[in-house]
Amino acid sequence: MSPPLRNIDKIRDGIGGKIGLLLRGISMYITTFIVAFIIDWLTAFVIFAVGPLSCLTMSFMARVIFRCYKWWEQ
Repeated sequence: MSPPLRNIDKIRDGIGGKIGLLLRGISMYITTFIVAFIIDWLTAFVIFAVGPLSCLTMSFMARVIFRCYKWWEQ
């Protein structure tokens, strides 16, 4: 197998599961928002406000974990 094909396989292996997790998270957020809006519209607005904050927190924690992992490998 040529080097470019090996690199494509590495990229596919690295991204494959993450895209599924991203799609699952987005669909869960949308479904939760719809159900909350049906049950109580005030709850839906709380979820709508907290969602982006939750995404930012998860992004920050992923970066911290990645840096700790790189530090631990050295």
